[in-house]
Amino acid sequence: MKTQTERGIRFDISCEVCRDLMPLVRDGVASADSEALVRAHTERCGGCRTMLESETPPEHSMPDDAR
Repeated sequence: MKTQTERGIRFDISCEVCRDLMPLVRDGVASADSEALVRAHTERCGGCRTMLESETPPEHSMPDDAR
């Protein structure tokens, strides 16, 4: 897969990374670079796009030490 770059940013993040950044993008506190990553990923990934557009935050499992 060819990696798209703009201003030195690689836009080939995984769905997991995209979903980690979504709450920041939704809240308007993500950096411009993080928001660009999420927007670029969701242009190609329908599942993440649907999740970003929904009101429901992505489900995350809690780290072992937080259980």
